[in-house]
Amino acid sequence: MDLDFDQSEQSQRRTSAERTRLLLGNASGLLVDESNWRQPACPSVVSGEHSGFTVSRFTDLNVDPRERVAEESGDYYALSLGIRSTNIVAYSNGRKVFEGVTPAGAIHLEAPRTAVRGIFRAPTEALHLFFANRILYDLQDELDATARPLALRSIYFDRDPVLEGLLLTLAREQLGDCGLDRVFAEALCVAIASHLLRTRGGLEANVPTKGRQGLAGWRVRRVIDYIEANLAGSISLTDLAQIAGLSRMHFAAQFRQATGLRPHECVLMRRIARAQEMMLHSDMALLPIAIAVGFENQAHFSRVFKRLVGETPSGWRIEHKR
Repeated sequence: MDLDFDQSEQSQRRTSAERTRLLLGNASGLLVDESNWRQPACPSVVSGEHSGFTVSRFTDLNVDPRERVAEESGDYYALSLGIRSTNIVAYSNGRKVFEGVTPAGAIHLEAPRTAVRGIFRAPTEALHLFFANRILYDLQDELDATARPLALRSIYFDRDPVLEGLLLTLAREQLGDCGLDRVFAEALCVAIASHLLRTRGGLEANVPTKGRQGLAGWRVRRVIDYIEANLAGSISLTDLAQIAGLSRMHFAAQFRQATGLRPHECVLMRRIARAQEMMLHSDMALLPIAIAVGFENQAHFSRVFKRLVGETPSGWRIEHKR
């Protein structure tokens, strides 16, 4: 009986590992590959006045033992998701914290200003999310986090299905043929940081959030006006939250309560509505219309259009244009 259970569990783990590899391991394109292990490709995105998040992938398929070193990091956390199983001896600020085989899906979280060293004895491939320390303070009111100082406990190659799912969604969308909508990307990153603050920040896992009201009508109008005026460009959750005068997490929750839509859903719906107007009142081809309303290519536009409208853009145009 025990043997059958062990074999079943191993089979489930292999399936999970294979699924992760299929999602990420053979993909190429829009997900940035790191030139240096556990070092963000664009540090300014994490530390500057930007979203505070950046995601990248590190791959080293060498089978010989070798050492990788990430010097003391900046004021940001480094969250890692193993894409494949590997064998590692890991050190954090000179202290050995792990030795052995890690499965695909293993989570590794290090605090800001931490030097990490790894001795790898097998190929390795991992997804890395870097997020600024200040993100935790942006979230503290929403999560009613009263502990000081705000800090996350490190994770050394444990499993967390919630984090795994969020990170895989982030990576899968980033590797799509159109890239990830910035509003959706930031919402995923905020969800990841929120989950970590709940589970690794000294809070109870089910801390209730403070009671909240929907976004005031005048704030909703300001946000919608901003979206309408900027459909041709990139619109981020940070942009919308600033227009509303709220933190990203407060804004996303209050906007949804007021409108019934997540911010990224509203942006997509407004893009499609503008495209429909252009399709009805001009003879422009679909590609320039797609670009004009903020899609990176026609394939992405067509996919979103069909999902929201129920028809292909060309079919809808033929049926509705007089």
